[in-house]
Amino acid sequence: MVPTVRAAGPSDAAGVVALLRAARPHLVVTPQVLAWQATGKPAERFGMLVAEAGDGIAGVARTGLLHESTEPGLGFVNLVVHPEGRRRGVGSALLAAAEERLVGLGVRLAYARVVDEPASLAFAERHGYRSGRRNVILGLDLATAVLPPAPAPPAGVRLVTAADLPDPRPLYEADLAAAPDEPGDVGMGRDQRCGR
Repeated sequence: MVPTVRAAGPSDAAGVVALLRAARPHLVVTPQVLAWQATGKPAERFGMLVAEAGDGIAGVARTGLLHESTEPGLGFVNLVVHPEGRRRGVGSALLAAAEERLVGLGVRLAYARVVDEPASLAFAERHGYRSGRRNVILGLDLATAVLPPAPAPPAGVRLVTAADLPDPRPLYEADLAAAPDEPGDVGMGRDQRCGR
């Protein structure tokens, strides 16, 4: 069956969340997160495409501009296909539509996050993507793990949640200051992050 690829809408949020949780259980995603991604960073020009095959969403491609980069013309495509829908043309159809969208946004170089397993890497390489920096995600089941006692913070340091901060601006400023030093294939700049 040839998948139907279309732009995702608000009514697709629950199906996309279910797909992402099935294929990438390490991702923390909710319909609210997807709504924020669609509207929270206008400069990113975020867009989501879904592939329908059979009775539901078989894959999703999240795309946009790497607007925080110091180099213009960079974009991203993060493709996820449901484990049961692989090797049926879903990924190829989604990727073609996603790349077409990026070209329309003026992207000249696209980056993708790929699961570090042979089939996903081979798929990306067949479509012209080349390996860059590796990102390893580790997990720990906190329900069963035996955790050591938390060490005391250094003198003069107080631990609080972000929600407890009277003004979140210093946390944002710290993130801005650290961003240019983050390792990666794309340089990030303070001016771009601030929208200046």
